[in-house]
Amino acid sequence: MTKVIACACALLFRGITAAWGETVCERPSGVGWVENRRGLKIVHLSGSFYDMGRQHAELLKYETKDALRAIKSTIRKEKRWVPIPLLMWYIRLSVHKKQEPHIASEFKQEMKGGADASGVCLRRIQELHALTYLTSCAGAAAWGEATRDGSLCFMKSNDTYFTIDHRRKKTIHPIVMVYHPADGAAFITISWPGYVGVGGGVNEHGIVVGNLNINSSRERPGGVPMIFRVKNTLLRARTLDQAVELLTAKPLAGGYSFIVGHGPSRSARVIEMDADSVYVGTWDGPAESNQYEHRGREYSYNPVRGLLVRTNHPLSSEVFANYQSTIDSESGKPCFTGPRYRELKQEYRRQWGGLTADSLLLTVRRVYRDIGKEGTGCHAVSTHQYAVAPEHDRLLLAVSGGDALRENGEYLSSAYNQAVMEFSIDSLLNAPPPFAGGSGQ
Repeated sequence: MTKVIACACALLFRGITAAWGETVCERPSGVGWVENRRGLKIVHLSGSFYDMGRQHAELLKYETKDALRAIKSTIRKEKRWVPIPLLMWYIRLSVHKKQEPHIASEFKQEMKGGADASGVCLRRIQELHALTYLTSCAGAAAWGEATRDGSLCFMKSNDTYFTIDHRRKKTIHPIVMVYHPADGAAFITISWPGYVGVGGGVNEHGIVVGNLNINSSRERPGGVPMIFRVKNTLLRARTLDQAVELLTAKPLAGGYSFIVGHGPSRSARVIEMDADSVYVGTWDGPAESNQYEHRGREYSYNPVRGLLVRTNHPLSSEVFANYQSTIDSESGKPCFTGPRYRELKQEYRRQWGGLTADSLLLTVRRVYRDIGKEGTGCHAVSTHQYAVAPEHDRLLLAVSGGDALRENGEYLSSAYNQAVMEFSIDSLLNAPPPFAGGSGQ
């Protein structure tokens, strides 16, 4: 399904290098630095959004060049008949021009900071962030009676092949971004070098959110872009009601689905939207027990107390009315939004009453491995999969790595084939810059 998103920014110079190998970049309003944990880069940014854009650009020079090559590689693979300059011109005219009035000024400044630090034309950065591509995802939230101790647990799988350099058979590894804005909440997101948009994450107030894409006939770019809708939520929301309000801010765009939760209040919501309609509900909302017919097949859903699961098809009648893709495989063409949803829901239902962040993540990894087995007709590719337990101060994360492709077409780079790393959310948010006397956070 087609979505507005992308990767951009390039970079200019190295920052100050600390004696133990970390890289530091100081700007008037704050300090940026990057650390390496078991091969995973963790980038800390602080200050104004303009300065954070510069810090990002200066700290990830070479990694972003690789990411840009991967984007071009994917465009050439998928759109061989379209010259890249022509595609960028079309994206600017048909997407960015319509989105631009609805992008918050902070994020415009962040892109400008990256452009100023790198020398890359701001227009190109804007175009890359408005680029459309094919993707899919899965997400879940469990709380109350569904979990072992009643606390909120959250899971997100980010699925795309957009960060594979097909020419060089190289995977562009995700990175952890830790934001400490001068105005707003500190938050953590999983991203890529040069990319300032956000598809999900957790903030210092225990708000967790993740997006999924829905192929809708009412998909228009003239609203708040998803990547900045989510980022603004992490930046501004302190409560679940505030998060829902920010995620559903008009003008609408889409189709999208969001799962959003709040650790301290032990609650979550699901949001489905396109450019005309929006649905907000929880585990006992009408969407969770909906029934409808699609392409000659009947679909029915049953609620599970304290559990929300989504893949890439809507459950609500409001948004389903404009859904224009398949749910299950048809005419030999694989489609696994339906199988993924049913398998995840069934497995989480079976574990009901004992669900944890660990079990949410382990289950989605197992389901994706089964989908990717030879002979299924589907090869899932996940750039990263993570689970969050805000009350327990835990972030569990697996990121893509290794070779991009095996000869039989299976993506070895997928996150579900990689080791799971555990982080303390508090430690990430409060880590000091790696030099004596450093502050800026």
